[in-house]
Amino acid sequence: MKCPTHKTDMQATDTKFGKRFACSLCDMVSWNGNTPTDQKTREARMEAHEAFDAIWKTGIMSRAKAYRVLAGEMMRPRAEVHMAQFSYDECQAVIRFAEELFDG
Repeated sequence: MKCPTHKTDMQATDTKFGKRFACSLCDMVSWNGNTPTDQKTREARMEAHEAFDAIWKTGIMSRAKAYRVLAGEMMRPRAEVHMAQFSYDECQAVIRFAEELFDG
């Protein structure tokens, strides 16, 4: 796997969570072959997941329905709605989506 910034090979390490690829020149990391991301995007993904999971964990709607509604909001097929593949901006959209459900 290549770092998208430096175009150099990322170093692979086996961990208990799967294979981790990391660039030795920057903070780009990939888990299990997913798109490499920087720290800002990884943190946004964690925040988005936390905000989204609260929707179904608090019973506002089922998990399956929450994903279907989010897919509609993002104008994507349900099969393409995965936090691990979202950009920073997409994560911000997920957080706003969750906030609107709780505030509305």
